[in-house]
Amino acid sequence: MLLSVKNLSISFETDSGRFEAVRNLSFQLDKNQVLGVVGESGCGKSITNLALMGLLPKEAIVTADELVFDGLNLLELNEKKWSVIRGKKIGMIFQDPMSALNPCFTVRYQLEEAIRNNHLGIPSDQIYPMALDLLAMVGIPDPKSRMECYPYELSGGMAQRVMIAMAISGHPKLLIADEPTTALDVTIQLQILKLLKEIQQKNNMSIIFVSHDLNVISKISDKIQVMYAGEIIETGSKEKIIKDYRHPYTNGLLHSLPGHQLHSEKLYSIPGIVPDLKNRPSGCQFAPRCQSATNDCHQNEKIQITNDNGHQWRCINPLER
Repeated sequence: MLLSVKNLSISFETDSGRFEAVRNLSFQLDKNQVLGVVGESGCGKSITNLALMGLLPKEAIVTADELVFDGLNLLELNEKKWSVIRGKKIGMIFQDPMSALNPCFTVRYQLEEAIRNNHLGIPSDQIYPMALDLLAMVGIPDPKSRMECYPYELSGGMAQRVMIAMAISGHPKLLIADEPTTALDVTIQLQILKLLKEIQQKNNMSIIFVSHDLNVISKISDKIQVMYAGEIIETGSKEKIIKDYRHPYTNGLLHSLPGHQLHSEKLYSIPGIVPDLKNRPSGCQFAPRCQSATNDCHQNEKIQITNDNGHQWRCINPLER
């Protein structure tokens, strides 16, 4: 096992009181496994990954019964130890490459800087060839000329490939991809997904792939976890989540995708909005939006998790499949 998370909670103190962005999150990630994380904006996907990278602001209050990566307790690391983990053992691809790349420096400068940081003491004459190899690995044609480009001279897909090259430059065991295809058109999305899968298999990496689109998640993941209001509400193998889902929220996400409705029907949308995390509803967090909710759903303070051979859901009235 590469990553073990048990009862992870992340909260913030604000002028209007404390709110829990993530609460009691538990999951595991095996070596060479791709975990897809899906949910609406604000459900806690990205903030969980920032916790795994040690990049949350000082105001964040992070607690967990266990937060262990590759045998290391992440809760006990200071900034000096985190600098050894980031890039070298855990790499991260951010959502918008044009924001993540510095517009003032060339691709060569930024990629070589990543290599230096991830390979301390590397001879200077090895850095440029390594950078060229990385660009070739991520499918960038004519890497020598692209090395001298500035980010604004690259297409969105090309810039994302540069970000992937930087993220894997340290040969990490875990790659976190935070909605890396959101800003790309469908054709380029498929190319990036294929590239990530090839890199994962070639380098024996694990990946946490974050998206709000179950269709994208299903193309790359071995296992999927669905998040809502800072909680995992359903998790299981890709086949279980896509074909044998039990939670009404998972059903809503799937049926919100184009192609899941008849030609005469309007595109489905889940009614209501995500709850205010500073003033959470009692019981199931999805109950105010759920058409199957009963009084127990609203009143039961702790909804038990049902486990069916690794397929888990947090729901009193699950869908019958």
